[in-house]
Amino acid sequence: MRAAESRVPGRLSQILVLASILLLAQLPLVAAPIVVDPLADGIIGGIGLGAFVLSEFLPAALEADRTAGTGPGAYPGGYPAGDPGTVNDFDRLFLGSYNGTADLASTIVMALTCLTPALVPFYDSQGWLEVGLVTAESLAWTRATTNVLKEVNPRWRPWTYQNGYRPEADQLAEADQSWPSGHTALAFAGAATASTLAIALHPDNPATPWVVAGSLGLACLTAGLRVASGEHFASDTLAGAAIGGAIGTVNALIHLAGLSLGKLRQSDTY
Repeated sequence: MRAAESRVPGRLSQILVLASILLLAQLPLVAAPIVVDPLADGIIGGIGLGAFVLSEFLPAALEADRTAGTGPGAYPGGYPAGDPGTVNDFDRLFLGSYNGTADLASTIVMALTCLTPALVPFYDSQGWLEVGLVTAESLAWTRATTNVLKEVNPRWRPWTYQNGYRPEADQLAEADQSWPSGHTALAFAGAATASTLAIALHPDNPATPWVVAGSLGLACLTAGLRVASGEHFASDTLAGAAIGGAIGTVNALIHLAGLSLGKLRQSDTY
């Protein structure tokens, strides 16, 4: 018999959501061009990419062992269903079976949402490279963060409480990586990046509300589909939204504020 459902993910989700709201409330949007500094962005992007690669591929070796029952956190054979009574009251309201159609749809919608920052350069004839760089950094840091959290704080996915379900090998390898929702985090990172840049760069443009509403709407749809697919609990998606939204917003604001390590070094000489 596997361990009972931990209450830690639900509580951490609440903390992350509240912390993100408080943090973002303190970050005013400033109308300024995107600043790309080779040194600063080399460090931010390089570390983010490195963290993403390590968090993406290193755990894969352990997952292969887990499915074989030989590695840490080995899955029991025969795949027993969990007891829904061990799930917290809030998440039990949305506890469902696996739905492959919703799973595929959530991936498609998530990918589209991550592309919404590309709408911002249509306001003018410049900024494609800058917007692409900011978006890539936001997505890399978001993916790395969620990957690490999934490993250090395992949580069984909703479909593992479904009697008689026999998952595929790749799905079984990620059976205990429910919290937080990576799809939702990436979607909100893309939406937050698009919304922050659109509002800051073109606050009076009539297209800006549509970019903001559209990107956030797609991100929310991604979260809903992840719950409907049986891959995530509602609190998993709340945590993912908080993580991705915070990273996307803060990273965009850093570039809008004109972070430059060269300027910082010059100011230190006076």
